[in-house]
Amino acid sequence: MHNVNDKKILRKEYKERIKQYTFYDLSMRTQKIIAHITSSPWYREKNILAFYSGTHHEVSLQDLFHQSLKAHKTALFPKYLGESNISFCKVHNEEDLEMGAFGIREPRKECEDVAIDGIDVFFVPGVCFDSFGNRLGSGLGCYDEALKKARKDALFIGVAYSFQLFPERLPTRTEDIPMHYVVTENASMKSKP
Repeated sequence: MHNVNDKKILRKEYKERIKQYTFYDLSMRTQKIIAHITSSPWYREKNILAFYSGTHHEVSLQDLFHQSLKAHKTALFPKYLGESNISFCKVHNEEDLEMGAFGIREPRKECEDVAIDGIDVFFVPGVCFDSFGNRLGSGLGCYDEALKKARKDALFIGVAYSFQLFPERLPTRTEDIPMHYVVTENASMKSKP
């Protein structure tokens, strides 16, 4: 049984889970996740996509980034500004990214900022998610702050491996923003109300 009230313990437990899987297994799971995303109607209909640069415990969206560029979609990546703030910048290729805060790749200074309310889809990383679209992130609050500024019709897509799904409702605060969908290698799931 999980102590759902202790986010630090949950973060540690779920970050450790990925170590049980081989690079090959994670790669196969990632390709299935990307297939679920690219076959979804919302992916085909939307054009301005906010990606993330994954850490070692998050699903890599690098292949999806390249596929999206080939499909003539606008690709954005977050840039950490400090104090739980991120901006999103247009990225045309891998060379537009450099090592930034927390050892995470982010857009170079010369990349163009795009207003958060101009983004159609936000791919959101997390340590774990539940079936209600709740997310346990890194604890900085950057995505929650950014998503508050998004358009009402923007989609928030949690991206995770199936072993990162929490079986109960995650503890939340009023400032936590739920996802509209959570995509794993098994399915693209609309969040429960």
